Amino acid sequence: MVKPLPPIGELESKAIRELEKLGGNWLPQYERIYGMPSIEKCESFSSWVARASLATEIPLNELMGAMRIAQPPHSVDLGVIHLDLERISGITGANIDSLLHLNFPEGSILSESKFSFLSTHQLTEKPLYQFCPYCLQADATPYLRSSWRLSITRICPMHKVELRDCCHQCKKKVNLSHLRKMRDFRGFFRIPSLLFCNFCMTNLASAPTQALRDNILTKALDHQAVIDELIKKTFNHEIPIEISSYSNKTFEERQEVLISNRVLRNRIKKLSNVYLELEFDERMAKLGSTDIVTFWDNFLDREKSR
Repeated sequence: MVKPLPPIGELESKAIRELEKLGGNWLPQYERIYGMPSIEKCESFSSWVARASLATEIPLNELMGAMRIAQPPHSVDLGVIHLDLERISGITGANIDSLLHLNFPEGSILSESKFSFLSTHQLTEKPLYQFCPYCLQADATPYLRSSWRLSITRICPMHKVELRDCCHQCKKKVNLSHLRKMRDFRGFFRIPSLLFCNFCMTNLASAPTQALRDNILTKALDHQAVIDELIKKTFNHEIPIEISSYSNKTFEERQEVLISNRVLRNRIKKLSNVYLELEFDERMAKLGSTDIVTFWDNFLDREKSR
């Protein structure tokens, strides 16, 4: 699929030599893959590359290989690896600025094993792909958002409903690494789409939803918004991950940074685990003075006083 340019004749060789004298870098470095879909706003890498595989009919593993990516797409979502953006842009025609928004910053805490629970199913530890039925229904081109890859994103802020992670018909988990069924059913749909379950082809946008009470919604959205903000703080390059990255600092400065970094990470882990255990029912609406609400209020007060 991506291969060196074929041998050229004498006339072409002469033209190339003349152009090289002018100093122009005109020869394409990569063979272009045509039919690649555009990148949607806030889309995850796994969503984009899955849609590209369906649109171009190129198997997912071959498409990833052409981009020189050995890891699975869900790893790219979390900033686990370094991407050759120039190569990917040259192959796909995608703008480099758009490619930068397809994954979380390289080396973020989301790429660390101790924080894998933020992007996987709690029991199976398989990649988590969530969706909002209303968002998929409204999309001109259905796609999965980056924020939906995180377990702490439990509520769609726009439609105020719980995100789903499986088909309501066959109960199978959404998995963007298995697209064969969509391709096999191409005769029924003009263009295979992430709108349909890969196992039974049920329209995911038709999943039933239940409105949450306003007081529960407020608490839930507050929880995930604050945790999301704390996670983003770890993306700051001023918070180093390894001692080698700030070897020019004094011992006291290193200790201060390490302690600050450790406190922030422990806070994220603790709040995330508590939030993931909450049930969006009457119990949450009636939480008493010794429950998570008290802990949460105290935490917010401490944050404001910093």
